[in-house]
Parts: sequence; C-alpha cells; structure tokens
Amino acid sequence: MKIYISNLDINVSEQALFNLFISFGTITAVTIIRSTTGRSTGSAYVVMKEDVDGRRAVKTLHHTNFMNRYLVIYAV
Repeated sequence: MKIYISNLDINVSEQALFNLFISFGTITAVTIIRSTTGRSTGSAYVVMKEDVDGRRAVKTLHHTNFMNRYLVIYAV
C-alpha cells in the first residue's frame, strides 16, 4: 500500500520516516518529495508491503504530532 504523508518538517529524513512506520509492518520504500533544488517539499511516500499494515498506519498516525508538525496521511 502506498501512503502519502504531508505537513512534514522540511528537515525530516527517510530514516526518521522509516522509524515512524516500521512498527506497523514491512516497509518496501520511503521517498521524500524534493523540489528541483533538492529541498524537501514537506511531503513523502511510504510503501508498506501489506495493505492491512498500511491501513493501520494511516488510521493511527493521521493527525499525530511528529517533529512538531501534525501529519496528514492517506492511502493513494
């Protein structure tokens, strides 16, 4: 399941997102969306191996505080 995350701190790393989602199941990819200058746009994609794990992550983490920002998360 592909998950879109927005309202991220621009300094968040792929490793930090991986650590946030790993407790929900196997992660197959983490990608921070960057501008043409390489700066984070404040959004990312996380791909979970199992849909059930992705749905649980979305339900649990949507609107939670992460790095002083409230995350907006949904499945795509």
